[in-house]
Amino acid sequence: MGVLKAGFMYNTFPMPYWEGIEMYLENKGQDTLRVNETKVALADNQYEESRCGYFRNTPYYMRRHTPGSDSEIGKISGMGKMVAAHVTCYGERPNIITCEGDVRVYIDGNKTPKVESDGSESYVCFGWGFPTPPETHPFGGYDGLRDNPWSMTRLCVNDYYPFYKNLEFNIESGEYNNQYLEHEGTVFYYGKDEPALVETDCMDLSSKASIEAHGYVAGEGSVSEYLRACYEGSHDKDSVAGTVFYPAKGGGSEFSVRILPENNGVRIRRTSDQREGRQCAEVYVDGEKVFPQWYVADSNPYKRWLDDEFEIPASMTRGKDSLHIRICPVEAGGKVSWNESKYAFFIYKD
Repeated sequence: MGVLKAGFMYNTFPMPYWEGIEMYLENKGQDTLRVNETKVALADNQYEESRCGYFRNTPYYMRRHTPGSDSEIGKISGMGKMVAAHVTCYGERPNIITCEGDVRVYIDGNKTPKVESDGSESYVCFGWGFPTPPETHPFGGYDGLRDNPWSMTRLCVNDYYPFYKNLEFNIESGEYNNQYLEHEGTVFYYGKDEPALVETDCMDLSSKASIEAHGYVAGEGSVSEYLRACYEGSHDKDSVAGTVFYPAKGGGSEFSVRILPENNGVRIRRTSDQREGRQCAEVYVDGEKVFPQWYVADSNPYKRWLDDEFEIPASMTRGKDSLHIRICPVEAGGKVSWNESKYAFFIYKD
């Protein structure tokens, strides 16, 4: 993707194949369309088949309203990378603002959105609604209609949207799903149907049995509290209860977990309280320090549950069936804000 000297913008999606290809253009509308020009270009396939995902899109989300909840534009299972999204929105009546709904992207089962926009127009890299004529840039654009209806497309080729288990692309109807809006759209991605991420263990600090089974030990001075709250995003109406351990300054925790020897690295998912932000910790695996530190800057004192993740390289995990983890919270912004309620453990399959 890029811009030529004359100002012409272009983007291409490679579509590798190894046996054959069939291409067709289908008009699902009622009006006759005239296609003035078509062009098909072929090139040598330089991609490795075993590591290559096919270019595809999610089933088209047909125009409809979902009362009180996000519109689920696209759901993907397997592994791959999202590379584009298209959404069209229709309001209940003319002359109302319909672009305040946030886009929310969930990756690999996290209940905290990995991507969340500040309104629909912000996701496609514009601001203040869609009041101008059609506009475009190398990463997307919108159709230039008034705020009702509107269509937008965002290209994510250069953005970080990999998924190893699943991906969900949602959008709100209004500021907090308080408007009657009808959405339609689709998500484009490169993917394979088989996931690469497998959960091998989970430690829930609300369960005494789970604490004992994993040999969990909290540092001296740590305190535990009962928390009932919700996640931010699409799950903000779901009340979740759990026990949260808050380490004292200079304290931490350690525990043992099960994995599989045939792995290409390990991912840890932590569930915590994000009442205070800038949580930071050093992580040790079998006594060896992992770089960089585990750090999350966000905070939300109202919707307090948070899912965030940490990666352990294969050089520290391959060939092992268990790991001993030590978490050492450190100061960030002049304070220690680290806490923990649950840890889930995943391996990347070879």
